[in-house]
Amino acid sequence: MTLSNKVWKNVRLSVNKYEQYLAKEYQKSAEKQLLRWNKDVVKALSDPLDEKYWHSLRPIDRAFPYLNIGTLRDSISSGVKFKVTGQGNYSITAWADISAPHAQYTNHGFRKRADGGTPKWVGWVDDVFKGTRGFNSVEDIFELLVLERRGL
Repeated sequence: MTLSNKVWKNVRLSVNKYEQYLAKEYQKSAEKQLLRWNKDVVKALSDPLDEKYWHSLRPIDRAFPYLNIGTLRDSISSGVKFKVTGQGNYSITAWADISAPHAQYTNHGFRKRADGGTPKWVGWVDDVFKGTRGFNSVEDIFELLVLERRGL
């Protein structure tokens, strides 16, 4: 069984040329923001740890885990889909996913440290989806998508 950390949002719009045009703009806006989120998280998880330190305690004050082999970094994905539904509505679906099986373990900080400390990066997955670690979370991006849609 693989653990996946995925969040998504679906926004429905009625059939109307004006709303269709706006929906495509919302899609572009969400794509741009999710791409920026994706790049920010990838950058945060791309700080390599020298292999000789792989089996020693990591610094406790880092906001994100170190890059070892890149599984966490490479499992990050996001996207936006725009389609016409069977009810004659337009639907925008946006998602973000971190599918690495061990993302949840790094998020909760399993395996107690020998010194009893708790690393600052514990909870990082929840923060990139729902909180803040120096950039917009996915939930912030989805909220903006819904607020833009309400502007119709």
